[in-house]
Amino acid sequence: MVRGAVVALLAWLLLAPPASAATSARPGGRELLAALASRDSARSQWVYAAGGGSLASLRAAQRRLDRASDRYGTLLDQSVLPPAIAARDRNAWSKIAMDLAERGSWTRALALLRGPLGSPAILLPVEALAAGRVESPAAALGILGFGPSRAPHGARDLDEAALYVASAISDSAGFARSSRAARWLLLVDSRRPATARSWARASLARSLAGKGERRLARAILARATGRTTAETLLLSDLTAATGDTLPAARLLVAIATRGDLSTSDRYAAAKKASAWLQGSAADSLNDKEWMGYLRALSDVGEASLALRLLDTHKKPAPDAAAQSERDDFRASLFYKARRYDAAATAYRAQLRKPRPVAIRADPALGLARAYRSQHLFAAADSAFVLATSLDSAGTVREAAAWERAREWEDQKPPRESALVLRWARARIKTEPNATTARVHEAIQWIRADSLAAADSVLMGPAPESDARVYFWRGWVASARGDSTRAREAYRRAWEADPWSYEGVRAREISGLPIDPTQGVPQAKARHGVRPVVEPPLVPRVLDAVGFHDLALDLLRSCATGRASPARTDASTRWRRGGSTAWVARTSIWT
Repeated sequence: MVRGAVVALLAWLLLAPPASAATSARPGGRELLAALASRDSARSQWVYAAGGGSLASLRAAQRRLDRASDRYGTLLDQSVLPPAIAARDRNAWSKIAMDLAERGSWTRALALLRGPLGSPAILLPVEALAAGRVESPAAALGILGFGPSRAPHGARDLDEAALYVASAISDSAGFARSSRAARWLLLVDSRRPATARSWARASLARSLAGKGERRLARAILARATGRTTAETLLLSDLTAATGDTLPAARLLVAIATRGDLSTSDRYAAAKKASAWLQGSAADSLNDKEWMGYLRALSDVGEASLALRLLDTHKKPAPDAAAQSERDDFRASLFYKARRYDAAATAYRAQLRKPRPVAIRADPALGLARAYRSQHLFAAADSAFVLATSLDSAGTVREAAAWERAREWEDQKPPRESALVLRWARARIKTEPNATTARVHEAIQWIRADSLAAADSVLMGPAPESDARVYFWRGWVASARGDSTRAREAYRRAWEADPWSYEGVRAREISGLPIDPTQGVPQAKARHGVRPVVEPPLVPRVLDAVGFHDLALDLLRSCATGRASPARTDASTRWRRGGSTAWVARTSIWT
């Protein structure tokens, strides 16, 4: 038995490869750099094909990119990191370090950054984040010059990504002092990007409020001159928490009535304000503020809530005109809240009032829509005609004429629908509505088997950039056997708007050759001379550490020409001074 064990041991020693041979079998740094270059080249080819190539070339470029990316990903995990890096390869290895961090290979990323790369300044936030994941929060903060329980010394030169990482790591470890310090350093320098300062201000206010310092949190937000919607919502909460619900509501009303904001922001503000605008609080608003707020509620889909608040409002209208405006608005709220019978009753009451003829057109159109929603076609038709006659040359006239014609399209045979569309076309003068009515009339004549009438409607001048008239001209000409005229019309449709439905169908039907840059002036020339610019590294670092909003802002600036990649990368170090006297008077560091 002993002899057999000795023989087996000798055989293993003779056959097993040496440790150095096993290590040398793994790919090295040169292979990884070659795979990175191959991946980047394949990506550039894909971008070029996507911008101006055929579908086949795009598919081929996608396959090359997939193969190159898979090869590079495999080598990222398997390659041996080099002990030293030549100066000419430092940019490439910096990209590799970023790729490792984005893949979650924090140990390898940290080894590369601390080892042969030697902690490059621009990647300091990534190194700190990796140290926080692999070692400890204290080690990560030490890289950035912070301490777990002390204010930073010499940290003013840190960029936004580093300060964001410092605050995030401090939060995760429960180091409140260093967390607030990092945010404050972002906030106090006016040269910092607005997005970074906004995030710092809001998160600092939340931190203070969570510790019971609501008044200080409120003061920080109130001092800001360019608050975002999220900051204003937070400020309103803090204001209401101190008992001042009316100022909080006014802050929200200012957001809800801003038409330039997104619907989600306006909805959040309008909905929250409704809880505070009850009784005497609502009466303290002037009529313009109050009606503006209710209209904002209606715009964001809260017509029922707006109606309830309007009916419970005790403050009378200042004059007869304001009362009439309220009555008109109440009728529209009934309609939006799908209380169609009540809407029809309200609109009829408005029509009975002695008012100028043009002003009566609006309630007539509202009455027609209320009848239509109740499926009362005859009554709706009469109301649409009334609204058209009451407004001789305004937008109500066009809207009523078009909506009446569309109802006839749904309810009547094609020939009758075509005649009503002809009636509507005489009352619709605004482009592209006039062209839309023209095309709809032609389609109804086609459905009525009257190609000559459809051809007559489509003849005459048409907007050069509108493919619809040209497409249906081609369709009618083809149906009447005039292939030459049909092909010319289809060509005009394709040239007018090549990526519209009509433009694409015109090319398919006529067999015109594909030109991916059709309709884009000088697209081929611009695409051919487009420079290959390395994407900026700063937004990528910001995105990797979690500061996504600021990363998007910087990328938008580069894309729109407001900032170049070189200028963006060069701005990663700040030289700052400034007084901290106001800080000393607060408990910000505690």
